[in-house]
Amino acid sequence: MRKKVMVDFPAFITRDSETRHILVGDESFALVPNGIIAEIYSRLLQSSGYDEVSKAMYESARKVAYDGQKHLIQAFNITLKTRQDFVQVLSQLLSYISSFGYGIGDIEEQGEGLVFRIRHSFVGEYLKGKGFEKPVCHCLAGILAGGAQAYAELLAEPALYSCMETKCIAIGDPYCEFHLAQPPKP
Repeated sequence: MRKKVMVDFPAFITRDSETRHILVGDESFALVPNGIIAEIYSRLLQSSGYDEVSKAMYESARKVAYDGQKHLIQAFNITLKTRQDFVQVLSQLLSYISSFGYGIGDIEEQGEGLVFRIRHSFVGEYLKGKGFEKPVCHCLAGILAGGAQAYAELLAEPALYSCMETKCIAIGDPYCEFHLAQPPKP
């Protein structure tokens, strides 16, 4: 096991004094071992079909991330003026992803889109070598898309965003890579 370090949770994580639930803003969280989450992922993907499960996980994570970021925007009176502000706030979103134990990430602008690379994705690492042939980190893609959408709405010209995982530790890549972009216009 690697050296342990103190937890670097963001300051807005608290505990409800009555229920003892862990709170991020007003949203209740539970600490669940990564192995349990990844095993549920694996069983769902294998039993219910990749396409169906990946879409449900992506859309669920997208909605929860969007709602959570909207609460933070309101609570902290966040405003954005430029694309650079947008990129900066999304890089901060990566620090939250790291704090919650999903992996360690960085962001790179690529044309009009953004590329996120997440090292040590717990789902990707747990499912590595388990026979998956397609990326499996749908919740991370949904979190990135939902967070981006919430912040994009603050810009003068808001845009819709979607996120697709193109590389994944689970299928042998050295990191998970996500492409955030505006969907093509019809």
